[in-house]
Amino acid sequence: ATFMIATSKYACIYLNQKKIKIILERLTRENSSNPTELERASKYEKNFIKFARTYAYYLYSSFGLVIVPLIGLIKTGERKFPYSVYFPFDATHGVVYTVLYLWVGLSHFMLINCVLFSNKMIHGLLVIISLKFHQLASKYREIKESSDPKSELKSCIEQHLELLEIVEEFQKIFWF
Repeated sequence: ATFMIATSKYACIYLNQKKIKIILERLTRENSSNPTELERASKYEKNFIKFARTYAYYLYSSFGLVIVPLIGLIKTGERKFPYSVYFPFDATHGVVYTVLYLWVGLSHFMLINCVLFSNKMIHGLLVIISLKFHQLASKYREIKESSDPKSELKSCIEQHLELLEIVEEFQKIFWF
């Protein structure tokens, strides 16, 4: 099941990498110099870093699944794999066990890595989109104080429509 999830996420990202790049370019095109918006962006960045650290801890803790059977091997000499696998031959002897153990551990690490980092990328895009909606809301609130409210409102509407297009494209890409 994990292999299927990882494969589908990786394939989705790989097949849509040009669209994802376009979304990122559209989202990062206009940066605000408003101090309130910069503070909000800083808060989003701090939350994203916390989220990334949590993912990193989860990734490194997955090494436990690979290391724990090694402790059993050292203590009792029992040759087990990190998780239940089937081989049509005896895989518990000598070099074959070592190679297969490394293969199973590496494949586990790669699957976890693919799932976690694809989720991290999706989360990052959602954070940027959410920040853009918050910036738009702040800009909308400031229309009353503007010297030209009609053009400001028109600008807000255009920006809102563009954000909705980006969200729609995002939903088409990440359908899972």
